[in-house]
Amino acid sequence: MKTIQLFAFYNTFDQDLDVLNPEVWAQEAMVVLEENTVMLPLINQQYSTELKEEGDQVNAFRPVANEPRRKDVNDEIIVDPVSVEKVPVKLNFHVYNSFIIRDSEQQKSFWNLRDKYLAPTVQKVANEIDEIIACAKYYFYKNMVGKIGTDLTKTSLVQMGQVFNENLAPLDAERYFAMTPAQQANLQDETQFTDADRVGDDGTALRYGSIGQKYGIWNVMSQNMRSVATGNTVVTGAVNLSGGYASGTSTLVVDGFSAAITAGSWCTIAGDNRPRRIASTVGGSTPTQLVLEVAITSAVVDNAVVTVYTPGAVNLTGGYAADWTKDITVDGYSVAQKRGGLVSVGATGYPYGAVGTPTTTGMKLSRGLDAVAANNAVVCPGPAGEYGFAFHRNAVAFVSNPMATPPAGTGAIGAIATNGSGETDEKGNETGNGLVVRVTMAYDYKKQGTVVTVDLLCGIAILDEDLGMLVVS
Repeated sequence: MKTIQLFAFYNTFDQDLDVLNPEVWAQEAMVVLEENTVMLPLINQQYSTELKEEGDQVNAFRPVANEPRRKDVNDEIIVDPVSVEKVPVKLNFHVYNSFIIRDSEQQKSFWNLRDKYLAPTVQKVANEIDEIIACAKYYFYKNMVGKIGTDLTKTSLVQMGQVFNENLAPLDAERYFAMTPAQQANLQDETQFTDADRVGDDGTALRYGSIGQKYGIWNVMSQNMRSVATGNTVVTGAVNLSGGYASGTSTLVVDGFSAAITAGSWCTIAGDNRPRRIASTVGGSTPTQLVLEVAITSAVVDNAVVTVYTPGAVNLTGGYAADWTKDITVDGYSVAQKRGGLVSVGATGYPYGAVGTPTTTGMKLSRGLDAVAANNAVVCPGPAGEYGFAFHRNAVAFVSNPMATPPAGTGAIGAIATNGSGETDEKGNETGNGLVVRVTMAYDYKKQGTVVTVDLLCGIAILDEDLGMLVVS
């Protein structure tokens, strides 16, 4: 297995360099990947040089603080070992993209082929990884800031800081808010963030479209932190209580619904304006009461509109096994799930995000299924709106491991590039922050060209549920 570490990266390539050198392609693939990911550098990254296969389980690590001890004058101190807690991560994402270099093109320079084939190919892989990480925000749906349909302001950042502090997030420089383009526009419209005399940077942040660090949080925009478009199929009813309901209420009397509501469906309630999952209902085909999984956090008045987002269902006779990461087939959708939108499978459990381009009959999810999804299991879309992600670096881990390169004599060649630190653990395995990317090449005599595949084996894990929050607007 050939591994190239990018901390010793090349400076220039000769124009006559062999265009089918996998080591060169792997190195440049890593460069392009790093240039096109926004979310990945912000979260905890861990990897090892140990070869793995798809579906293997590895461990991510999170530090565990020792409980302080007390001593009397004559007591000797007790030295506690620095401990870490293992978090299992399934390497169930095998992300790849392939292209073919025809015989007639192999006389072109590497840089010409890099721009024509490699760069756009790796950009697609980078987008997939960034979307997977961005949609981890839905795992933190019980920690929420903002209201759908209400622009973000500086107050939103203050509220994020409050949630971080109440949840004991470390007071360091690794608190981030990754926002949608619309959320960035909201904050850039705040004079406190754009007036050079208030920002104190002579207008540099405004010129570069950045908001920088505010209230102890680094603010970045990701194009893969997508706005969730309107157009979902919905049914509506209303709150039915003369005095309305106060914040903290989870059971609401309603009227105006003329059909049963499926448990697990997502809804919004005017005044509260946050995605709420319906745990159960009373009234059957004419619902008169909704029980919410998470209580409302703002008061709602009598006749406040309740909008319920119509679910679909899994459409596969044998259902899907836990950890499934490829497309799931669905039915019952008259309008496709929205890209980047909240979606849950089953009536309970943590929601996912929809990655790629969903259709009315299928979608990819942002992580492997947490549990078995039987045929006809409910698949529930969330509301339209802007969904950002505020998190500490140690909220989420992205783990990648190398795969074997083709054995000699098989007619294929390959190489692996890493951007790791070169550090090793107690077993001698290289560790540190980084990625592992593989490039393989094989000649296809039928297509008269060389097929190039760029891929990586990775997984994602939640390290601490208290260190992230969903930011809606």
